[in-house]
Amino acid sequence: MADTTDQTSFEEQGPKKGIVIIVISILLGTNALLLWQFFEKKNNLDVANHTIVTTTAEKDALQTQLNEVKTEYEKIKSENSGLQTELASKDDEIKTKVAEIQRLITLGGPAQIAKAKAELARLKEMNVVYTAQIDSLNTVNTKLQSENQTLNSNLSNEQSKNKNLSSENSKLANKVAAGSVLKAYNIVTEGVRYNRIKRSEVITNKAKQVQKMRTKFTLSENHCAR
Repeated sequence: MADTTDQTSFEEQGPKKGIVIIVISILLGTNALLLWQFFEKKNNLDVANHTIVTTTAEKDALQTQLNEVKTEYEKIKSENSGLQTELASKDDEIKTKVAEIQRLITLGGPAQIAKAKAELARLKEMNVVYTAQIDSLNTVNTKLQSENQTLNSNLSNEQSKNKNLSSENSKLANKVAAGSVLKAYNIVTEGVRYNRIKRSEVITNKAKQVQKMRTKFTLSENHCAR
């Protein structure tokens, strides 16, 4: 009788144990799934946090580089203010590029940061070209200024020569004007006859003996002869 009761009890516990095992298995599987999801989310969160930290650091680095390029550009522009007319188009291009990079940095997404890096590299190249153009213009201007100084010096020398020549011409004209008027004074007119014995001309007051008339006079100083 006892054996029959035990056998019945064992047969009743069999299905119950199976259900318990199934439930436990389900719970273990659920816990395992939840645990996997937890670590997966934690890993994704770590990656996201790392990405955020990296992106923030890159943003700060890009902002610093952009500020340095802007400072260098403004310094060069200030030192060469006389060339702004020649470089106006290049100035506008650089300013537009700076504004675009600043917008990308402000947005701060990974794609925007990557594009900002490329644009910043391009901006640095533009700054180098800008500086080279300024150096070239300064060299040309220096050469032109030197040539202009030489021309001015030559012009001054020629003007000085012309002034000296005008002065000399004026002096010569005055001399010619003075020399063109000669005055005679101490005028003396004498009768002259030829003395055959002395074989020379002698002055005579007798009209019938005069063979020719001789006039003597003294001229005033000839200023042209100086």
